[in-house]
Amino acid sequence: MTQKPASMTRRTILRAGAAAAAVAGAAHLHAALLVAPESEQALPGSGETLPAKSQPGTLRVLLVGGGSSHDFETYFHTADSAMLKAAGGITTAYTSNTGEAIAQLANADVLVFSANHASFGTQEFQRALNAFADAGHGVVICHAAAWYNWPDAPAYNQRFVCGGARSHGRGEFTVFNRQPKHAVMHGVPAEFKIIDEQYRVIFNEGAPVEVVAETSPEVESGKAYASVWAVNDPKARIVNIALGHANEAHGNPAYQALFVNAVRWVATPGAMKQ
Repeated sequence: MTQKPASMTRRTILRAGAAAAAVAGAAHLHAALLVAPESEQALPGSGETLPAKSQPGTLRVLLVGGGSSHDFETYFHTADSAMLKAAGGITTAYTSNTGEAIAQLANADVLVFSANHASFGTQEFQRALNAFADAGHGVVICHAAAWYNWPDAPAYNQRFVCGGARSHGRGEFTVFNRQPKHAVMHGVPAEFKIIDEQYRVIFNEGAPVEVVAETSPEVESGKAYASVWAVNDPKARIVNIALGHANEAHGNPAYQALFVNAVRWVATPGAMKQ
């Protein structure tokens, strides 16, 4: 038998090694594709929970926030939780984790949703959110969650916001109470000044909304925009609050009044678990 030159043997080994590496690389790539992109991986949980059984006269409110461009922990967790508890008859839990949020929705009467993180645009969370609303439970959409955050979940903006914002101004502007007889605006001044991001909210054509508060004309665009509106949803009470970027909003007494009013109004008797 003729022995093959050593150089040929080495070439054969190198080709075999390259082929094996290619197969291994393809397998690694396939495995990587099965893992959610880092931007969609869930944020850490808080460990906070709501009572599994409601108490008479007490609302269980789940606050869900997290993402970018906002101090969610300071304002949408700590400040808003304290605000609701101080109002009386409200117990709260907060999370930035989608799995924790889904689990706690089972014990919540009202959801206050302010998140903009990519993980909240996943099908799993969106299904849970829609099921919560379909069961008649109240939803308050706050500030960052009134943005167009999730292009792969367009039904969110269609149902819960009826449009949304893609840009904003910032500075001091006036908010006008357009529906003083509406429960959400009860006790809120006819007008009040606030320093905040002025969301340029645009509604879908024919959107089933009732605007209860709107801004003075924004400096750059010269247009007034909705600040607070109720969505006429067939199954749940939904309120959007475009205000709320930082302390200038969360510490504003008028904002605090309409925020607490919104939480209580969306909690219809049918939404309360017994």
